[in-house]
Amino acid sequence: MAAIVTSVSQTSKGIDMSGHKGQVNGYVRVSAADQNEARQRVSTGVPKAKVARDDLQVSRQTLYAGLSGSGQYAELVGGSA
Repeated sequence: MAAIVTSVSQTSKGIDMSGHKGQVNGYVRVSAADQNEARQRVSTGVPKAKVARDDLQVSRQTLYAGLSGSGQYAELVGGSA
């Protein structure tokens, strides 16, 4: 029983720490300011993969979700998940 309590407290601690690093559910979340900067870079012809990898240090999929307003980013643009 003590192992379960320790596991739950460690999980809670990890979730709290990830929130301080800008993560949601263990995944890095691209801020609105970063999304705007990424849109500007992409509009000047920089490949999305390069923007994601070099500028934001996130995956292409995370960048695509942020730019399209899907998934966890739907609330930022008023869309639906």
